[in-house]
Amino acid sequence: MPSAPSPASRFSWAAPLCALAGVAVYLNALGNPFVYDDRTTIVNNPSIRHLGNLGGIFRFDPKRPVVNFSYALNYAWSGLSPLGYQLTNVLLHALNIVLLFHLVERALEDSEARRAGSGRAPSQAALAAALLCAVHPLLSEAIGYTSARSGVLCASFSLAALLCMRRGLVDRRPRWVAAALAAMVFGMACKETAALLPFAFVAYDWLLLPSDPDARRRRLLRLHLPLVALIAVAGGARLVLFARLELSGIRPFSDHLLTQLPIFWRYFALFVAPLSLSLAHSVRVIHDPFDGVVVISVAALLVILAAAWRIRRRAPAVTFGVVWYLLFMAPSSIIPLAEHMSEHRTYEASFGLFIIAGVGWSALRARYHRGAQLAGVAALLAMAALTLARNRVWSAPISLWQDAVAKAPDLWTAHYALANEYQYDGQFQNAITQYGAAIRLQPSQRAIVNVGTCLAQLGRLDEAARMYQMALQVGPGPDPYFNLGLLEVARHHPAEARDDFLQVIALDANNLLARKALVDLYDSELHDPPAALRLCREIAAIDPTTDGVAECLRAHAAP
Repeated sequence: MPSAPSPASRFSWAAPLCALAGVAVYLNALGNPFVYDDRTTIVNNPSIRHLGNLGGIFRFDPKRPVVNFSYALNYAWSGLSPLGYQLTNVLLHALNIVLLFHLVERALEDSEARRAGSGRAPSQAALAAALLCAVHPLLSEAIGYTSARSGVLCASFSLAALLCMRRGLVDRRPRWVAAALAAMVFGMACKETAALLPFAFVAYDWLLLPSDPDARRRRLLRLHLPLVALIAVAGGARLVLFARLELSGIRPFSDHLLTQLPIFWRYFALFVAPLSLSLAHSVRVIHDPFDGVVVISVAALLVILAAAWRIRRRAPAVTFGVVWYLLFMAPSSIIPLAEHMSEHRTYEASFGLFIIAGVGWSALRARYHRGAQLAGVAALLAMAALTLARNRVWSAPISLWQDAVAKAPDLWTAHYALANEYQYDGQFQNAITQYGAAIRLQPSQRAIVNVGTCLAQLGRLDEAARMYQMALQVGPGPDPYFNLGLLEVARHHPAEARDDFLQVIALDANNLLARKALVDLYDSELHDPPAALRLCREIAAIDPTTDGVAECLRAHAAP
C-alpha cells in the first residue's frame, strides 16, 4: 500500500502558484507609463545612467541607496522603457508572496497550531494569506507605481530577515542571525521602516518560538535588547535630523498625530473593502484631542490591543500579525509627511493583516468547510477583478489624476497634478481649468505661473503677462521673472527681457537657465559679446558640465 504524501509534498506547489497569481493580476500593468514622481526618481535621475557610478547612486538618494541602485540596474537593462521597471516591481511582489507563504507556515508550526501529524492547517492558512496578498488591490499602488518600489523592496528584505532570524534562533546557528541582520541593514537602505524589525524579532520569539523561559530570557538580554537599543539610538538621531532638515513646518506634530488616528482606520477599511482606492485622499485635519472621531479611533485601537493580548496564547500568530501591522504603520503615522494619506505606505504593514486573514480563514474552514471555501474563492476573484481595474486606471497619467480628482475634489494637490499632466500633454485649456481649481482651493505662485505658461502656449500673451504679474503679488520668486523674460523675448522687447532675467539671478544666484537665456539675448538682440562671455564664465564656474558651456566660451573668447 503506497504511503500517504507528506504535508510538504501536498503543498509544494502552493507557494509558486500564489506567486504566479500575483504575476497574472499585474500583467495588464506592465505597459503602464511612468507617472508623478517617476519623472524625478527615474526619468530625470542622472545617477542611474552609469551602473558603475556607485558614489553618484548613493549621493543621489543617501537615505535609500539600494532602491536607487535597483533603478540603475533597470536602466542598464532597459533604458527608460517603463516595462523593465514595472516587471521588476511585479517580480519583487511575487518574491514577497513566497516569503509570506513560508512565514505563515513557520509561524503556525512554531506556535504548534497545527494538529500533530498533519500539515494541513498551516499550509492552508499560508495558501490563503499568500493568495490574498497576491491579488489584493490595496497593494496595487506600491506595485504599479515605480517610485513606490522602496516599500516593496523593503518588505522583501524584512520578510527574509525575519525568516533568517527565526532559523537562527531555532537551529542556534549564528550565521543565520548574521544573515538576518544583514537583510535588516539592506532593508533600512530601502526604507526606514525596516528599523522596526528588532521589535518584530522580539515579538516572534516571545509569541511563537517554543523554548524554555530561561533560554528566551537569555536571547532577550544577549540579542534582542542590545539590537533594540542600537536601533533606538540610531532611529532617534535620524528623527532629530529629519525634524531639522526635512519637516520644514509641514504641520504641527500634535495635529499630525490626531489626524492620523482616523486615517489608520481608513487604511484598515480599504483593506477590508478596497472600493475607493485613489492616488489622493481627502483628509480632515484634526486639532482637538477630544474630537469624536479621535475618541472612537483610540477606543477601537485599545480594543484591538486588548483582544490581541487576550488571544496571545490561543492564537499567537494572530497576535503577531497585529504587532507586525502596528509596527510598520507607525512611521507614517508618527512622522509628518507631505501627504496625509498614501496607499503605498501600507505595503509592508499589510503582511500582518494577511497573516491574520490566513489564520482566520483556516479556522473558518475547519468549522464551515464548504461555505468557507466558496467565500474564499469569491473574495479572491473579487479582489483580483478590482486589481485589474485599478491597473487600468494607472495606464495613463491623465486617467490616474482624473480618478483622484473625482474622489478627492477638495484636494488642491490632485487638481494641480492633473493640470500638470494636461499641460505636459499639450491640453492647455484643460490645464488652465484645473490650475484654476487648485488656486481657488489653495493659492500657489507655481500654479499661477503655470496658468501664465499655458496662456502663452495658446498665444494669449497679454493674459499670460498679467498672470506672471499676479504671481509676483504672491511674493518675489525667480519663476515669474523668468517667464516674464521669455515673454518679453517673444514680444521682441530685449531690454525688458534682460531686466527680468537679471532679477532671476538676483533672487537665485546659481540659476543657469536665466544666464543661458541672457547669453542668447546678448548675442541675438543686444549685441554685447563681453557680457555674453562673462555669463559663459559664470555658468562654467557654477557647473562646468552644463551642456554647451565649452562651445559658449570658445565662441565668445577674444580673437
